[in-house]
Amino acid sequence: MNKKLTQSQIYNEFMLKFYDLTVLQISNQFIWRCPTKNLLDFFNKHITSNHLDIGVGTGYYLDKCIFPSKNPRIGLMDISSGSIKATQKRINRYSPESYHQNILEEITAEIEPFQSISMNYLIHCIPGNMDEKLKIFENVQKILLPHGIIFGSTLIFDENQNRIAKKLMQKYNEKGIFYNYHDSKEGLEKNLAKYFNNFETQKIGSAILFLGQN
Repeated sequence: MNKKLTQSQIYNEFMLKFYDLTVLQISNQFIWRCPTKNLLDFFNKHITSNHLDIGVGTGYYLDKCIFPSKNPRIGLMDISSGSIKATQKRINRYSPESYHQNILEEITAEIEPFQSISMNYLIHCIPGNMDEKLKIFENVQKILLPHGIIFGSTLIFDENQNRIAKKLMQKYNEKGIFYNYHDSKEGLEKNLAKYFNNFETQKIGSAILFLGQN
């Protein structure tokens, strides 16, 4: 039986150094068939100058995106202190706010609401079925301004995936890096409809791009 990894083990300093190369340059392009450019374009389309990023990774999108103003307010929220520190360093020019938070748990900290919230490649890393994990939408709405937008991307199993993609996704699920055996576009849309008045989804390769707004 394979031992599941913890978030601190997954997003350690060594792994974060190679994340942009292995995930954003190689895996997105050749394995998941959703080039990082598509995700960055989606990010740029919906980003505001009062923005919270949840599941920050290395801060790539916050570093590369084009904010509507020169002095945006940026928040970082993650369960991994390593990811927060790496992203803080990368976008230090914006003086980001930081929140160490398990997004599955109620947000109790006093946080001034944001106009936009992003969740890139977060949902497929959260344990549980889609109804359980997507309660995060309910949690984050408490720190989202009226008519604000939540957007992001997630990976799902795809019957049209190549052999390498299927094997890699299976390995990641066994290790506890991914928890998306039973994730689906339909399950995501059902929960978006539950928590938002308006929503959109778009499938590119193994990725689903989504947004929700009230």
